Parts: sequence; C-alpha cells; structure tokens
Amino acid sequence: MPGAMLLHDAIETVLREAGRPMHAKDIAAEINRRELYARKDGQPLPANQVQARVAKPQYRDAFGVRDGIISLV
Repeated sequence: MPGAMLLHDAIETVLREAGRPMHAKDIAAEINRRELYARKDGQPLPANQVQARVAKPQYRDAFGVRDGIISLV
C-alpha cells in the first residue's frame, strides 16, 4: 500500500537500500518515486521535511548528518 511507512522508516529504507549516505533532496525524491510515505495533505515530500525529521533528538541514534549528507548510524 503506497504511503504505508512512517517517515523515519522510509528514510531508513532508502538509505539502507542505497548502501550510502545521501542528500535530503535525493532521499525525498526516492521516497516520493517509490510512494513509501504519504503526507496528510497529499503533497510530495519536500527535502526540508526529511532534514527536520533526522534532526529530531529521538532519531539521533538512527541518523547522522554531516555537511548536509544524511547517513545511518
């Protein structure tokens, strides 16, 4: 079912399957392309929402951010 994942799970899936760190814009583009996450307003996922999610304190153990590039920890 499209959009069935939570955003942090979709980010993790994209990074894990890519096997490398990525920019937020590329993560958002892949999530949108694969329809892994759906916003409540139906709009495409923007890169700044990916950046905001990985910056939350509860996700610091899962994601690292360096020079604008997001990786799995």
